[in-house]
Amino acid sequence: MNRLLLSFFGLILLLSLPIRSTAQSDSLVLHLQKYLEELALQDEDFSVSVAVAKQDKLVFSKAYGLANRNFQLKADTATLYNIASIGKLFTATAILQLIEKGELELDAPVSKYLPDISEQDTIGTCTIRQLLTHSSGLPLWFSLDFIKGPKHPYRVLKDYKPLLADAKVDQQKVGQFQYSNVGYFLLGFVLEAVTGTSYEALIQSAVFKKADMQRAEFYALDAIKHHAATGYNRPAGPDDYWKPNHYLNLSSNPAGGAYVSPTGLLQFIAALRNGQLLNPTTLTSMQSKQVDSPLGPYGFGMKIEDHNGYTFKGHDGAFFGARGVVGWWDDTDYSIAILSNTDQTDFIDVYYYLQTYLTASEEQRKAYEHTQATIYRLLNEHTTIEKLAIASQVSMDEDLIQIKAYHYWNKQDYSTAKRLFQLNARSFPQSERAKADLAKANKMLKLRN
Repeated sequence: MNRLLLSFFGLILLLSLPIRSTAQSDSLVLHLQKYLEELALQDEDFSVSVAVAKQDKLVFSKAYGLANRNFQLKADTATLYNIASIGKLFTATAILQLIEKGELELDAPVSKYLPDISEQDTIGTCTIRQLLTHSSGLPLWFSLDFIKGPKHPYRVLKDYKPLLADAKVDQQKVGQFQYSNVGYFLLGFVLEAVTGTSYEALIQSAVFKKADMQRAEFYALDAIKHHAATGYNRPAGPDDYWKPNHYLNLSSNPAGGAYVSPTGLLQFIAALRNGQLLNPTTLTSMQSKQVDSPLGPYGFGMKIEDHNGYTFKGHDGAFFGARGVVGWWDDTDYSIAILSNTDQTDFIDVYYYLQTYLTASEEQRKAYEHTQATIYRLLNEHTTIEKLAIASQVSMDEDLIQIKAYHYWNKQDYSTAKRLFQLNARSFPQSERAKADLAKANKMLKLRN
């Protein structure tokens, strides 16, 4: 209880955040550090590494949690993390560089560059543009058997080539956004065919070296990974345990999985924005809407999301034992990188805190503060949702409640998660998302009982 009380008082100090002011700019680092320390205090499994740059200059870098659980090795700011699909930014950058040089055509079919893929093959008709924007009609993965099967046979990119025979284009989805890792593997094959260089060597020279990312690496599953965090899958139940993710993971590839530190990712963002990797015209097209996705516009390998009138540009990543996000908000001075070596929701909490701090209106800030205090009262004062007497005129933050609920859900504390889902459903009775979350919690508790 003392730890919880300390955490609560620490959070109260954080909640009065000045928004959109000079003071806000100067105090972000202090407030972020306090918030991260409180999250670490509340949860011994808290595991994130965070870096923040202001005007592309590093102003904050801190790592929490364990890089290796076997030896209880703590992560530090030099630790490399599996970045999962964030790596699509590297693939897209390399493709756009070749387009700038005239070695690739944006609307040419891949059969033009891959002679072993027939023009009559539906995959052969996919264009570079469609692959970059996930609008080719290709599936998420090669096949269900691939996801379930062992990944160790796939060491380098060419090992994946035979799997293309199982990947079919859904003609009804061509031109529409349908997230596809297969499409980015195909872009990797194009890069190797056009340059005569392995994907890993090309990205090292064309992206990592140019952006001065000296310690970014590609690894096979069975390689020795110097200074790299081991990824872990969280326990699936009270009798389960943390598992290293190398049984389910993939070797680094064009769809993601490079190993980079948060500061390394910010070096990439700075180099991208400052013209070291792409010319201004190409960069503008990369970060402009090319297709609509369920979460907002998508550019060339880049997500574009609106947050309260501020536009976030970058990419996130999620795979077994790997989570993260990198990007920047237009009209602010800040870019951020958050990485984790677990598949928990810690990084989402931190990302949402930064998003709120940098982009929230006064009303949204107050809703965030009120929600934090309400969650504390619900979980620590032995009160009921009804006794909280949530007045209709007091705004709550639905996203924050959901983030906190899934924190407990991922720890198999379904009872606590349910209380938070109940809070959301009561606060937002018209929300279908809140209703669905509560129904899922009720079902889970019924199964367990």
